[in-house]
Amino acid sequence: MNRNFIVTIYICLMAALLTACQEDRLRVYHGDDYVHFTPGQDDKVSVEYNFAYGETTRETYADVPVQIRLWGYLPETDFVCRFVEVSDSRCEFPESSVFRAGLDVDTLWVRVRRGDELLKTSYSAEISFESADGHVVAPQKYSKVTVRVKDSLPDSAPAWWNTTQALGAYSPMKYRVLNIYLGRVLSSLDGYTAIGFAEEASAFKEWWKGQWDAGLYIYYDSATGQPLYETIP
Repeated sequence: MNRNFIVTIYICLMAALLTACQEDRLRVYHGDDYVHFTPGQDDKVSVEYNFAYGETTRETYADVPVQIRLWGYLPETDFVCRFVEVSDSRCEFPESSVFRAGLDVDTLWVRVRRGDELLKTSYSAEISFESADGHVVAPQKYSKVTVRVKDSLPDSAPAWWNTTQALGAYSPMKYRVLNIYLGRVLSSLDGYTAIGFAEEASAFKEWWKGQWDAGLYIYYDSATGQPLYETIP
């Protein structure tokens, strides 16, 4: 093989290696290590939690993850990040949390709460990333996160609802309480026969009546004024 050709290959390999090494460091701006809240695909920094779609749908509070990202060398030791709430709300979070060694992404956990009345919770909070030991909080546009909290269901019935008469007319509140009874969001009737779901709906009605008698889930039909559970056939 031609000696000049071998030298050319060697130079190309060294150039590629040098480029790779430089790319490993491209995530560092001007030699500083930067941290900030992680933006979404729309380049906005926000998270949302809907209690109506919670794990069991019964929760009165939930811990919501807010991602923090580091740009620079992976930390060899833990370091402390500090936060402050810009707007007053029902959110709870630590004033400081530890970003763990060896990670480029960590999490601030924010506890959010639901109001007592179903389908009435709607609020937001803004949290500011104030400082981080040995790191720069930047870019500025990623230094604040908006946490949006709601308890909401669509005004229109899900498609499966109209395939059965077992529950009667749809209302968001009826659907909300049904999901609490089931301990999950019912997204289809898969796994039910027509008779099986009719039996489930009947059991749901009896359960709701018992809850009503105990002072819970007292909601009325907006058209007739009767207890909502009585609109279940």
